[in-house]
Amino acid sequence: MNFKKTSVFLGILLAYGLQNNAGLGPIQSGIKHYKEINTMAEYDALMRTSRPQILKFYTESCGACKSMEPIFNNVARKENNSADFSAINVEKDTFKDLIGKHSLVAVPTTMFIKSGKVVKTDKGSMTEDDLNNQVKNFAKS
Repeated sequence: MNFKKTSVFLGILLAYGLQNNAGLGPIQSGIKHYKEINTMAEYDALMRTSRPQILKFYTESCGACKSMEPIFNNVARKENNSADFSAINVEKDTFKDLIGKHSLVAVPTTMFIKSGKVVKTDKGSMTEDDLNNQVKNFAKS
């Protein structure tokens, strides 16, 4: 193997290893491990299911929402056997009524839903450990 090929190979291994050591798994640029809710019909279906749901409300312009997105995505990837994960951008006109219905006063807001009933609501961002622990406790309850 020549020097150039060896350098490229080592660079790929290093990037993969660093990401794995950070607990992020293989490089998965742009993959969402949660469902983006785009219509009220999708929201209504989510609320009718018996499977536990983790629903994040956010806006594109929210700095805390942007910082929580990779956290939410990573927990959704790890805990997809425990619950379904979804997100709603409440800046879309389609979802303006949900702001009042769920008394949303801050974003991000994360709701834990079982059989169509909101059993827990968290306002603001949280660490990955916090969200992961909450999902695990929610799934057990």
